[in-house]
Parts: sequence; structure tokens; C-alpha cells
Amino acid sequence: MVDKSRLLQDKDVLGEINRHKWLQSEMAGHDIGFDEAADDWINKYSSAWLASRPKPKRK
Repeated sequence: MVDKSRLLQDKDVLGEINRHKWLQSEMAGHDIGFDEAADDWINKYSSAWLASRPKPKRK
């Protein structure tokens, strides 16, 4: 399970959500709002996005 509050602290995630919000709002013909876009992006894309990110190096 993805930790939503932790994801929303990442500026890269916020950029992805805002891009998703814009695209989904365009398709819907109205502003869907950040919360709806965030929930949709997290449910559909966050796992793949996280898997594609380099793992932080531990010391």
C-alpha cells in the first residue's frame, strides 16, 4: 500500500499529480480539483512511478 501523505510531500509527485489534473480536467471539460486528481493518480500510477525511481543509496 502506498503512503499517500508521504507521497504528497515529494515535489516530483506533486508535479505528476498537477500534470494528471490538467489532462483529466481537459478530458472532463472542467477542473476536477487537486484531491480527485491526487486520488486517481495515486491509485493508478504511483506504484509504477515509484518502481521506476532510483533507490536511495544507504550509507
